[in-house]
Amino acid sequence: MSVIGTPLVNEDIVQRNPVCSPSLKPTIAMNFKTLDEGILFYEKYAQIGGFVTRRSSGTLGRDKGKCISHKLVVCNKAGGSFPNGKQRRRQLTRVNCGAFISFKRQLDGSYSRFRFIESHNHLLQTPSTMKHLTQSREMNILHKKMKQY
Repeated sequence: MSVIGTPLVNEDIVQRNPVCSPSLKPTIAMNFKTLDEGILFYEKYAQIGGFVTRRSSGTLGRDKGKCISHKLVVCNKAGGSFPNGKQRRRQLTRVNCGAFISFKRQLDGSYSRFRFIESHNHLLQTPSTMKHLTQSREMNILHKKMKQY
């Protein structure tokens, strides 16, 4: 199994950063017209970098429209086991990965990159194995038509 990512040794934990061109990495000055545009950008970065994302917490603003003022998108391996020792009947895939991006709503209604941590504490996928992950899969036309019936 080949591994993509530059390992960073931090005490006992090996951290990996996704390898991609600098133009695809989120930068401080990034602004997006909508929150979905920012999330799509990060999902594209994740697909090239070899990991999958999921939407996590968010907070609503105080205005009448109740627009989202902060949104957090994390690596799908963020989080850990259940408290109180509850067991699940399936394999636990979360390993407390700390990689995430957060978006903050600006006064003009756009969203900017607020915080970004790119280091993962798990192996990243190779381009040949990314096609099997849920975020990279797409239904072809035949399967879409079969689903309608």
